[in-house]
Amino acid sequence: METMENLEVKKLPIMPTLRKLEVGEKCEFPIEQRSSVNVLLNRMRTDNMRIGWDAKLETDTEAFTVLVTRLK
Repeated sequence: METMENLEVKKLPIMPTLRKLEVGEKCEFPIEQRSSVNVLLNRMRTDNMRIGWDAKLETDTEAFTVLVTRLK
């Protein structure tokens, strides 16, 4: 039986995943990556401001996930 102490979380590459998102697509990250996802999401918004790139971030504390949805 796994306990919280020995539960290993598979981290995903954030920036390549965000770059590949098309409008309307979603991607999910483990909640442990929430801070990094938030920082890189803000960077993507700023760097791609001219083309209007935008996405929303939702945190699901019950599923321990962070969902990013590309808006523009």
